Amino acid sequence: YSSYCLGTEGSSRLEHYLLCLCLGIVCVVFVCYWNNTWRGGFAWDGTALQFNWHPVLMVTGLVVLYGNAAVVYRIPLTWGQNKQPWKLLHAGLLFLAFFLSVLGLCAVFDYHKKGGIPNLYSLHSWLGMCTTVLFTAQWVLGSGAFLVPWSPMAFRKILKPVHVWMGSVIFVLGIASCISGINEKLFFPYSKLPPEAVFANSLGILIVVFGLVVLKILSNPEWQRPEPGPDDESSRVSITARRYMEYAVFFLNVFFFLFFLYIYIYQRHVFYYVLHLFSACQFKRQVLLVGIVLLLCGLFGSVAL
Repeated sequence: YSSYCLGTEGSSRLEHYLLCLCLGIVCVVFVCYWNNTWRGGFAWDGTALQFNWHPVLMVTGLVVLYGNAAVVYRIPLTWGQNKQPWKLLHAGLLFLAFFLSVLGLCAVFDYHKKGGIPNLYSLHSWLGMCTTVLFTAQWVLGSGAFLVPWSPMAFRKILKPVHVWMGSVIFVLGIASCISGINEKLFFPYSKLPPEAVFANSLGILIVVFGLVVLKILSNPEWQRPEPGPDDESSRVSITARRYMEYAVFFLNVFFFLFFLYIYIYQRHVFYYVLHLFSACQFKRQVLLVGIVLLLCGLFGSVAL
């Protein structure tokens, strides 16, 4: 197995994943730089600076985190190991993507409300809402089917191909929403092509390339995680241990979901205060904070591995 992972095919998969990871980081840096340089930065005060959080949170959540969560099972280094930690990482990344997406919608809806701007008046907004609604249904149904320990195995087998297919559809819709949003932001004010338009269009191209790499990884059937055989180390884990791990994964996800839901409903000012502090930082400090978050995510993935 080790020699297989280190072979030509395994190296190709690992290169694709590293390319996917690097493109995702570049997309986040580009969208932050765009809104900080040409749109005036960030704030949470009902002005246009609050709206600038919307593209940052949606690109980071619906595209970058979602795309990396989708390819977690295609990393060759994970194949010879117990699947449960990677299932937790997959669900955790998707939950973080969902949380950032909802926060991004709150940013734009709150900005529209304070500015007297109507909601859901463009094709971009329709695509974005459809994507978020499907993402919500996908996450809830996937958590109920694959994280709840007592869900029937027959139900999991039936749902798995639908879950994979719907995940790709949501990812494509997320990319379409981001591209249409960039185009909507740039199209109306300009009669020529200023530097901001060139940069933002480059961001759109990067998002498309990132999506193509993710879909390339997902569409190759030979890159799917193989089912464990009777001699695999992961299959030697006792049924009782697996069941306890499933319970731990399920209740941990429920805890985080309820915790963030409570904070959002009853302590929403905490989120706004954190975003306000982040907005007050200089761009270099913002990039540093983003780097620290990405480093922590990498360390979490290393621990799972």
